[in-house]
Amino acid sequence: MQSNSVCKNSHDHEFRGSNAFTLLELVLVLTIVATVSSVVAMRYATASVRYRTDVTARQIILDAAPEPLENLVGEHLRIENHTRSST
Repeated sequence: MQSNSVCKNSHDHEFRGSNAFTLLELVLVLTIVATVSSVVAMRYATASVRYRTDVTARQIILDAAPEPLENLVGEHLRIENHTRSST
């Protein structure tokens, strides 16, 4: 007497109802994560260099100014406002 529930392979029955991921699914997910991570890392490195360059340039400008920039900007605004009001 043969039963209909006989499996060809004894391992087939163990994994049929399992909720495990296949190796292909794991490889695809890891590939996607690696790709996104590399893009994010490159953008972070570029932004970091840009930020450091900007900070250094601002510091050079502040160090090279003969007087505080607030005074220079304030003087420029006073001259501009005076010119506008006299015309």
